[in-house]
Amino acid sequence: MSSPHHPRPHTRNTKKLTGNLTTLRTGLALGSWETAARYVWNDREQFGAKVGSFQGMQYQLAQAYTEIAAARALVYNAARLKEAGKDFVREAAMAKLYGSQVAGRVSGQAVEWMGGMGFVREGIAEKMFRDSKIGAIYEGTSNIQLTTIAKGLMKEYAR
Repeated sequence: MSSPHHPRPHTRNTKKLTGNLTTLRTGLALGSWETAARYVWNDREQFGAKVGSFQGMQYQLAQAYTEIAAARALVYNAARLKEAGKDFVREAAMAKLYGSQVAGRVSGQAVEWMGGMGFVREGIAEKMFRDSKIGAIYEGTSNIQLTTIAKGLMKEYAR
């Protein structure tokens, strides 16, 4: 909703790089990952072994960490362009979109990796999973970010 004090989120936040929520999403993903990684490597056991010792779990942890690093790189690239005084709207939208997707995906996986402990209402994994959902809504939905990205691409590549 728009109001004089709160302009439409996609116009307000694409005009500036939100070092706030965009980086918070990446941090939320990393915090979820770290919480779950410590738990599966040190505490959670199945079949007499730490869950983190299973190759399938290691692959999931490695994939999620790679996605977090990629989301962080998108944020840094948008910030670099902004600091250089260059157009960064498309890159900021890409960082918002991907950061939101990664935060949702990784925080959801963290809940699953932690098993029953991931669903404990007092636990941090469950809270981070809920918090990840607001990132996809507050600064503009994923479709708004995709529209911003597509408009930037059309501007650059369409004749």
